[in-house]
Amino acid sequence: MTTILSVRRNGKVVVGGDGQVSLGNTILKGNARKVRKLNNGTVISGFAGSTADAFTLLDIFEQQIKTCNGNLEKAVIAFCKLWRTDKALRRLEAMTAFYCYQSISFLIYLVVHILVPLWVILYVFS
Repeated sequence: MTTILSVRRNGKVVVGGDGQVSLGNTILKGNARKVRKLNNGTVISGFAGSTADAFTLLDIFEQQIKTCNGNLEKAVIAFCKLWRTDKALRRLEAMTAFYCYQSISFLIYLVVHILVPLWVILYVFS
C-alpha cells in the first residue's frame, strides 16, 4: 500500500509519500523515497505501485523533460504516448505518478490517463 499526497497553496506545492514497500501483505520497508525532484528541482514527482517499474518510468520521464526543453505539459504528453505505445513499457505497473510545477500538476495513472486536477489537494492510495 502506498499513499501519496500533494498540496498546492500560495504558489507553492508539496508532495509527500508514506515510504512503505510491501510484498503482498508483508511490509518489507517503511522508508522508501517515493517522492523525487526532477529537472534540477523544478518538478516534483511521486508514485505509487511497483517500485522498480516506477523508477524506470521516472528515468524515462526525466529524459522527456530534457527532450521537451523543460516544458512539463509537452513532456507529460510525450511520456504518456511512449508509455502507451512501447511494447515493453506497457507492461510496467507503476500505478500513479504526480508531476508538479509551481503552477500546474498532472496525475497519470495505470492505463496512461492524464488528469490536470482543479483541486488544491491531490491524494492517491494504492
